[in-house]
Amino acid sequence: MPIEQETLAKYPNRVFIETGTYLGLTVEKALNVGFEKVYSIEIDDKLAADATEKFADDDRVTICHGDTLSWLPKILADINEPVTLWLDAHASGPLHGGDVPYPIINELLILAQHPIKEHSILIDDLRLVETEWRLQKQMIISGIRQISERYMIGFEAGIIPNDVLVAVPPDKVPADQRSVARSA
Repeated sequence: MPIEQETLAKYPNRVFIETGTYLGLTVEKALNVGFEKVYSIEIDDKLAADATEKFADDDRVTICHGDTLSWLPKILADINEPVTLWLDAHASGPLHGGDVPYPIINELLILAQHPIKEHSILIDDLRLVETEWRLQKQMIISGIRQISERYMIGFEAGIIPNDVLVAVPPDKVPADQRSVARSA
């Protein structure tokens, strides 16, 4: 599901990276709130082709067709600054999701290897973690802690309340989240 534009605006950086393009709605919102460069990774052939066509005239957008676990390290290799990440790549209905259908733990391991430890990380669909992804929320938090122990953990609304886990350095906690952010 695309993130609400108001929520996305709370976690600004110059660069935005999304895993799971779907219809490109989150790409549009990232552009609307002022991200200067947007990368979106989509494994599904048709969705990637549609998004590539949709954003063909916008130099700020790069649609990467393939698996998030292959593309994310390639994108990060050229980045030397904090970015905002919307991690939303997973199998869904007829969409198969690649070799690892629920890649969140592997995505966090990739981020742990990146030299920048100040990214803003937003993880969608927490309601599916235990039932569909067969993971525990604590496994995700442990993955975030491997990136940096400094991360503050909070939650934002998605399809349901608290469906988006947010991990940000202490100095990037939005004012409306300061009372609920915690080091989990």
